[in-house]
Amino acid sequence: MTAAQLLEVEDRVVALFERIAAARGVRLPAREVVLGYPVVDPADTGQRLYALACRVPMGPADRYAVLATPSAADRLVRLGDALDSVAAMVEFELST
Repeated sequence: MTAAQLLEVEDRVVALFERIAAARGVRLPAREVVLGYPVVDPADTGQRLYALACRVPMGPADRYAVLATPSAADRLVRLGDALDSVAAMVEFELST
């Protein structure tokens, strides 16, 4: 897993929250707040993945599937898949 791959997933998380905030007519806090960086050490990849999994609005089973994945690289892939599902669900909800 590279820093660029993790950054890409972080960008997608922020974009998801920006989409939700725009639909609700609210202002999103700073990127660092959305990603949990006041609490999470940005240099710790494991903490960053955990924080992202905790912040994405997905169900507990999906979150467990992400966090129970053995390697960080596989966890990142699974988080990306979960993010795809959540983004599709949000777009569907906003289109109806």
